[in-house]
Amino acid sequence: MRLSLRSPDDLARALGTRVKALRLMRNVTQIDLAGRAGISPASLKRLENGGTGSVETVARLALILGAETEFEALFAMPEPATLDAVIDPPARRHATGKRGA
Repeated sequence: MRLSLRSPDDLARALGTRVKALRLMRNVTQIDLAGRAGISPASLKRLENGGTGSVETVARLALILGAETEFEALFAMPEPATLDAVIDPPARRHATGKRGA
């Protein structure tokens, strides 16, 4: 796991900035994009300006903007490191509920 000095707010703002940049690259207005995504223009403005929005809103925008591959990669599972890991994958682990480590 990587150490990051960014906060959740920083990540949300960066996401909003990227949505806006993709929208502008495709020469689409906020009203048009919001309508095509099935969200309100206010929701799109809020996301672009501050990064707040539901996962469903972000997924809808990713589909309309052609960024679904990037959306799907957010929590991608790591590729197996060896052929043995493909043939005989390790047993699934379950969270213990204990904090730390």
